Amino acid sequence: MVARMARATLALAALAVAARAVDEDAWRRIGQTIWDGGDVEVDDVNVIFRRLEQFPEDRGNVATTMSIRLIKLEEQRQENGETLERILLDNLVMGTIHRLDWLLDLAATERAYCETLTEDSMRCSAFREQIANILVTLSNLAKSYPHGMTTQQLAPAAELERVVDERADDIMALVQHAADLAPDDEKIAGAMAHNAGVLRRLLKNVLTPPKTKKQRKKKQRRRDGDGGTL
Repeated sequence: MVARMARATLALAALAVAARAVDEDAWRRIGQTIWDGGDVEVDDVNVIFRRLEQFPEDRGNVATTMSIRLIKLEEQRQENGETLERILLDNLVMGTIHRLDWLLDLAATERAYCETLTEDSMRCSAFREQIANILVTLSNLAKSYPHGMTTQQLAPAAELERVVDERADDIMALVQHAADLAPDDEKIAGAMAHNAGVLRRLLKNVLTPPKTKKQRKKKQRRRDGDGGTL
């Protein structure tokens, strides 16, 4: 019985190694396809998100590749004279929309991890900056798509706007955090600050209003009163 369990454990371990090797090959192919401006398949999207989940040290690289895909899509859209909603039908965009809640939770977890480090790492800076770019692009798409969509386009558009509205504060916090920690490069820092400003205007109707100075003082007095006196 013990020997049989041991063999089963070894077999499962071998399958896991083989599956990881397949994912590595697929990931290299997907990365090259995106760099070349090619389309990604639904299975490719699954590999991308599996890699985000299972390979923390590679999250910056994965987020960069996702961001490049969005840039390529916009370039192709403009070159072909296509409307904005055409992007909604891309497999990676649709897959990201369906997993946006998960991606936002992952970004928050990654931020918490990175804040425990004594110095910034490539993993943290690349992931933080590229996720911010992705979130700005998706938020812009959620708030800027025109009317007259097909039925096929309406579903992902509605889901995207729902998640962006529900998680507006989280999205704004992540993008602003990335802008606050922008690299010491005037052009990059300026672009990230600009993106944060654009996002704030896009989401102004769904963001939680900041507390006024009077509200903060009132809250502080209430807190002081709850504490009592010695």
